[in-house]
Amino acid sequence: MALPKKQGLRKIQIEQTRYYWKVVTTENGYLALSIGVVDKPNSRLLVVTPWLEPWLAMGSYPAIKGERNGVITPALVKQAIKFALVNNWLTPLIKR
Repeated sequence: MALPKKQGLRKIQIEQTRYYWKVVTTENGYLALSIGVVDKPNSRLLVVTPWLEPWLAMGSYPAIKGERNGVITPALVKQAIKFALVNNWLTPLIKR
């Protein structure tokens, strides 16, 4: 499957599996990662960070105590994917 261009999607490969990811903002202003598998377009993972969207963290928006700004890097994305895989992300559910 080819990834659409100009949608802010970034690619990462872990072992033999290709993933795509994008930084998104949640409804309450936190940064999150939307991660998917290139070969399984309906398998998505949303990882919410404790960091506010930078535009909301400055100016008149009241910063929530304990919040800090962070940097989302490919290393962080790789760590999130590996954590999710260890915790059975993409493992088929057994119907009972």
